[in-house]
Amino acid sequence: MLVCVTLDASLRASLVSHFADAVMQDAALPPARRQDVEEAPSFSAADGDNICRWGITGSTYAEPWDGNAVSAETFAQSAGEATAALVARTPKNHHYAWLFASR
Repeated sequence: MLVCVTLDASLRASLVSHFADAVMQDAALPPARRQDVEEAPSFSAADGDNICRWGITGSTYAEPWDGNAVSAETFAQSAGEATAALVARTPKNHHYAWLFASR
């Protein structure tokens, strides 16, 4: 049975911020891409797991979650770091070159 937990707006905003900070810094994306990066992740919790899906690459991350905001923020940071590593090593082809555009 799937048990979903609704994340409140404050926690969701914090998760997006932690995720975006990691992606922007670790992938060395220009500030002009911040809004795109912030709009792409979706965070949810189901069956005791914290889940992050990033719409730009289609990446999904999940890990057990104890319901604590601090552990959720740590997870968001980790998912952002993993996403940044993927973005940084992806060839700058026509699909992803816009991520590195400064406007």
